[in-house]
Amino acid sequence: MTSPRIPTPTRSDDAKFGKFTPHPMPDGPIPSADDGVATPRPRAFTRRKLNDEEAKELDSAKTSPDAMDTLTPDERNFAKEAAPIVQAALVKSILARAEPGKYRMADDDDDIEQIMSRGIARLDTRLVEKLAGRAEMALRDEKRAARLLGSKKIVLLREPAKTKKIVHRVAPNGGSQGNGDTDRPRVVVRPRDDKEEKERPVYTRVLAELRAIHAVRITEPRDNPDEMILGTVLVGAGGNVTAGYGGDMGEFMNGDRYSFGELPIGQFSLKSTKGYPKHMYVLFKLVEVDSDGKEAAAELTRAIGGIASLIASALATPAVGAAVGTMITAIGGIFENLIDDDEMRIVGKRLTLDDMYDLGGSVGPAERTDDITGHGGKYRIGYRWLMGA
Repeated sequence: MTSPRIPTPTRSDDAKFGKFTPHPMPDGPIPSADDGVATPRPRAFTRRKLNDEEAKELDSAKTSPDAMDTLTPDERNFAKEAAPIVQAALVKSILARAEPGKYRMADDDDDIEQIMSRGIARLDTRLVEKLAGRAEMALRDEKRAARLLGSKKIVLLREPAKTKKIVHRVAPNGGSQGNGDTDRPRVVVRPRDDKEEKERPVYTRVLAELRAIHAVRITEPRDNPDEMILGTVLVGAGGNVTAGYGGDMGEFMNGDRYSFGELPIGQFSLKSTKGYPKHMYVLFKLVEVDSDGKEAAAELTRAIGGIASLIASALATPAVGAAVGTMITAIGGIFENLIDDDEMRIVGKRLTLDDMYDLGGSVGPAERTDDITGHGGKYRIGYRWLMGA
């Protein structure tokens, strides 16, 4: 299905990042976490350096909490236990595709190995070959193999897995459904008269929008600029997963701050789940490609939405936070152990709405990620949430 466009909010609503260059919404569909769009078409973006005032605005933007910090202990434990199983099944599926017949795969269609194999079959052959080569190197390193495969090393590489879907059982009191939001005060909406209610806009969607990237410090060696690839993943309130905007964001030197106008990352439906609060997530993955051996990392970053969807399909949990935690942990493990142990970490950010007016208007306040580090570099991503009809 084609996702409807969200109109660009009026400039009067844009109190926080209003000085950025307006960027028109794309004519094509926006990737959406509720309609299964897996491959959004590329969209051109504007890129220009921020002036001093805009740079201060970005640096003073609210640093939203890391998604992993919002999980309940139960969800965090589930992610910790499930991620090594997911990583091992992914590695085995990569190796099995690169060398058919060498590894004995599970027979059941709903087994995690078969789920992963079907997903790996859709990846580009060159990427699979590069990843298989890196996997073989990692497995020869005892410490790296242990981090990548954990206790499932022997079982998953020599015998078929017997895990099927990884099940997260929700506590009888529904504690796992809380998504770590128990410390967030509930908003009490005061009664409104009929006239006031009719005048209020009705929002049905939320848009995540990329605003800027700040290279606080580029990666080592620092005599050449970093060329940065961005990959994003959207996870909706109902647990639906899709790829958000991704692409080459250009070159950066120390201290560079670039605006990308109002570049849509993707959108979420407020109708996919009943009631409030609603939790929506965007996962950000940055990778620099100016050093040897980074081609596989760049290709894997471009495929990150499909990898995240693959992980989600192998899980059986009604708690979205548990699935998000597993995705972040497993994707991080794949990059750190197949690509580089100093790879820039994947960062997840969560928006929680207590009602459709929780942002205070159609445009939310300026937000940015905390520091994304690796290879001696440090980056921050500026973004915001918008409400749409």
